[in-house]
Amino acid sequence: MRHCHEKLREAGSDRFDPIEFNLHYAQVAYYWSKGYSFSQILALTDLQEGDLISSFRQTIDLLKQLKDVYRNDPLMMKKLNTCIDYMDRDVVKVVI
Repeated sequence: MRHCHEKLREAGSDRFDPIEFNLHYAQVAYYWSKGYSFSQILALTDLQEGDLISSFRQTIDLLKQLKDVYRNDPLMMKKLNTCIDYMDRDVVKVVI
């Protein structure tokens, strides 16, 4: 996380919200990124459907913000795009 904060400062960001790590959420997000169905995910957590979808979308938004920070790092861009692809699917995907 410290590295991300340093990169945000380097990119000129003078304000950012602190990032907190939640082990339970991380496990659920990991299973989602591995292709578990939404019903399987719901069975693993006590989070409400809407809260879970919202959390996944916030994670995707954070990944997109990191893409802007790492725009000059092709390897990191590839990794971030892969993460977004794994998270942004099914009921979580917003189609505009």
